[in-house]
Amino acid sequence: MKKNLFILSTLFAIFAISGCTSSSIFLIKGQSGKEPNIKAGESVGATGDVDKKEAERFADVKQGVKSKDIDSAANQNVFDEIKENFRLPSLSPKRVNRQVKVFTRNPEYLNRMFDRSKKYLHFIYAEIQARNLPSELALLPFVESAYNPHATSRAKAAGLWQFIPATGRRYELEQTWWSDERRTVIDSTRAALDYLEYLHKLKKGDWFHALASYNWGERSVRKAIERNRKARKRTNYSSLRMPRETRNYVPKLLAMREIINNPSRYGIQMPMIPNTPYFKSFLINNSLDVKLISKLAEIETDEFLALNANVLRPVVNKKYTKNILLPYEKYEVFKSNFRQYQKTQQNLVGWAPLKLEKSSTLRDIAEKYDNNAVALAKANGIRSLKAKLLKGSSIIVAMNDRNASFKIEKFKKARLKFLYPDHIFYKVKKGDTLSHIADKYRVSVRKLKSLNNLRGSLIRVGQRLRIRNSDYGDSKNTHRVRKGESLYQIAKRYRTTVGELKRLNKLATDTIVSGSKLIIKN
Repeated sequence: MKKNLFILSTLFAIFAISGCTSSSIFLIKGQSGKEPNIKAGESVGATGDVDKKEAERFADVKQGVKSKDIDSAANQNVFDEIKENFRLPSLSPKRVNRQVKVFTRNPEYLNRMFDRSKKYLHFIYAEIQARNLPSELALLPFVESAYNPHATSRAKAAGLWQFIPATGRRYELEQTWWSDERRTVIDSTRAALDYLEYLHKLKKGDWFHALASYNWGERSVRKAIERNRKARKRTNYSSLRMPRETRNYVPKLLAMREIINNPSRYGIQMPMIPNTPYFKSFLINNSLDVKLISKLAEIETDEFLALNANVLRPVVNKKYTKNILLPYEKYEVFKSNFRQYQKTQQNLVGWAPLKLEKSSTLRDIAEKYDNNAVALAKANGIRSLKAKLLKGSSIIVAMNDRNASFKIEKFKKARLKFLYPDHIFYKVKKGDTLSHIADKYRVSVRKLKSLNNLRGSLIRVGQRLRIRNSDYGDSKNTHRVRKGESLYQIAKRYRTTVGELKRLNKLATDTIVSGSKLIIKN
């Protein structure tokens, strides 16, 4: 017996020593071992030759699945595992059922959401499971963005988790002209879960308060709780006075839970989403055309952009994007094809910066450089094909340039100076704000106020706002109001009448603001 024990203890010691240098199998769940820093962009070649083993391990470990387990998990539906770990409390059935009816009234919409979620759900659930969080959180992107990474709200919230710009920056999601990390799958998911964990702790373990804070803002929820407390009312989620969207936010999440738990009850056919990774992360050290990546990976461009919605331009600029996601089964295909392509010494980037030496329309520029006008407009974030770009504007244009990669990595953003001959006035519509109008026509709010003699930001539906001067700043036809000047003094100076100045500038009264520009004549 003692001899057997000695042999067993010896074997255990040998196993323990060898375990110190074993493969990443022991690190998958805890992820306590050293991993390549994806945000810092460690030196891993696009060919995969440098730190190859670590890069490949990174792609699998981040999704919490061992490669050898993939085959056995392929026949498992990720929804089955998600259902087993539901643990949020319930709400009033009446409130939840109302949202169930909204979802099930349009089964095509539900199917579209489920179809989009196939690319992301396994990864998101794996991240939630690793943190031991309620699995209902994997359903939150259904409510936030309909599982669409390209979704953008009126408040400029973006991505699967709908981060507004400020919260995105708070959680280190960089937002540049080239890339918006709020739209990434990996980084935005981790940021969202970090934020939700923080809110859960802040709200003392109340998930409904945490979710309301995620939607409405932690300060707003705190004030609503304090208001009820002062009025000696209950402070649970259902008792708080909140905007309609926040009031329906948790019921929508629980409605999705109810549908997934009992699909047959509502005539819904749940899709089969394998409980395996959909994508792998590929670290790059070259800027690459989106179309070239898609071609070498043998996938559609739409498929690439669905996995890499953070890429805002036709080029993946290595200065702003350190890794790309590829469909799992196309990872090796891309690596092999890329190696072969590099041997041809062809350009990796087919776009280069261009500074306009004279004012030109977008169509003229497209024709000169043999570009598609729509693609050119989209590449530079230009909304109207009718726009005329003024001299000095900087854009990117599709062209064959041997130094394109170097130039594109030096190019921070397009510098656009517009002349819109067909957009001088804008009629205010319901829901418009000065900020939205300014963004639409690429002018500042201050400029809009100046052009329209507005003291505040209040505008009314039907109001006509001047977007820009018809002469586009011709100093001979405009006058900048000085402190203490009146319409009468200005009219007298330019030998015109107060009535004519009011007509030209759409002024309802004689009040003018110092610093604003007045049109003197057409």
